[in-house]
Amino acid sequence: MKKTKKLFVGLILFVIMMTVSACGPSKDKIILAQSTYRNLINTHNAVVAAHSQIKDNSLDAELTALSDSIPEFESYNLYEMTDSQIESLVATMNTLIDSYSGYLNTIGEIKTAEEAAMLIPIGITLVNETDLTFTGLSLYEKGASGDTANALDSLSGFAPGREMIGLTIYKNSKNTPWIITFDESSKEEAEEGSAEEAADGYEIELDVAKYNSDNITLTIKEDEETGELFIE
Repeated sequence: MKKTKKLFVGLILFVIMMTVSACGPSKDKIILAQSTYRNLINTHNAVVAAHSQIKDNSLDAELTALSDSIPEFESYNLYEMTDSQIESLVATMNTLIDSYSGYLNTIGEIKTAEEAAMLIPIGITLVNETDLTFTGLSLYEKGASGDTANALDSLSGFAPGREMIGLTIYKNSKNTPWIITFDESSKEEAEEGSAEEAADGYEIELDVAKYNSDNITLTIKEDEETGELFIE
């Protein structure tokens, strides 16, 4: 459902007309009413601009109803009102400003949620340049809960010198890192059939902020001095 933009649009700031009269409200009250009205229109227009940046249309009816209450303020002749009447008018406008401010916060939360939900898929090719045969491999977003699938379940292992294609991670607006974990064993242990007993776990954090293309190649390497794994 498309946003009903024709019903909820920005307003041009109208000057409240004033007719000179021999007696009337104080000048300070008139200035206060005009200032509050300008604040109301500016806040309204800020909400309109923010609302146009989100896809969620659940606030359309409420914002349209709020907008429909503004034109009546254009008809007031402040010089024909008393100080108490202007104070009441200002209080009403301030109530609307508070309502708009609340919607502005809500729209900000919706926008944040929508941006976080926008995921960019990144295809990965893994190259094993170590002397290890990996018997287990999982990929998951940092902080994700629940079990993760082993990408090597249907394979005998990820041997040295081999490539693995078809893996995918997803980049969100916060560039939340992804974690890749390995169960590893030496080539000799794998050949002897004792990989499961000798397997060690290893975990590497992927900085997705560095990945800008749809498909990337990551090479698994082993530090010659420490024996630790790293990815380039």
